[in-house]
Amino acid sequence: MWDTAQGIHTGFRATEHGFRFANCFSWDSVGQLQRWLVARAGIRLLRLPASALGLCGGMCLAALDLYHAGRRVPTDEAPPAPESPLFRYLWRRQLDSYGGLRVPLRVLAWMWRRDQHVDRLTIAEFVRLQSRLSGGAPTPLVLVRTRGATDPTANHQVLALGYTWEPHTRRATIQIYDPNHPLIEPTVSFTLAPGDRLHDLHQSTGEAVRGFFVEYYRPRAMRLPA
Repeated sequence: MWDTAQGIHTGFRATEHGFRFANCFSWDSVGQLQRWLVARAGIRLLRLPASALGLCGGMCLAALDLYHAGRRVPTDEAPPAPESPLFRYLWRRQLDSYGGLRVPLRVLAWMWRRDQHVDRLTIAEFVRLQSRLSGGAPTPLVLVRTRGATDPTANHQVLALGYTWEPHTRRATIQIYDPNHPLIEPTVSFTLAPGDRLHDLHQSTGEAVRGFFVEYYRPRAMRLPA
């Protein structure tokens, strides 16, 4: 596998199937939060500002739902208003993206692991990702950006759309849909070094990346006007 040049891109295009607005919501006046006790408790427990609650996972899953349903994403260039059907759907899908506590607990575990261990885990996840993408399936990906006792909300969820592998340089590049960067396809790339180490792992838009893992996807019907 590592000795052969490879490349695949699924049918998902960020410019066509991703939302046009960025993952930037105003939470201070959102009555919706009052009905999500888990979110409120988490904010209070961690003493985070309400703005720390982004919807990156929800936006990825919702865009993927629409893609599989053969529907176009809304053409809105501004985030949906609180209490709107689209906002409520994104929020529900955000909760789905946590997999209960599975994803948050896994992120926290990775934050406390040493870099060499995270490298080995990420390489194994890249192999899983290759299989998913080669089968034509855009795949939710959790990016671990922080370490130790830092802000867990700085970690991120994106959608992997394709990848290339160049055996001569041992360089892997993953094309993604990132809700923080609408209408473009950033990349996450790394060089595979001896000893199962990753060199120069980064996102093309400048954010740090320590590692990543593949997340399970289950579609959900989106009840919005056609």
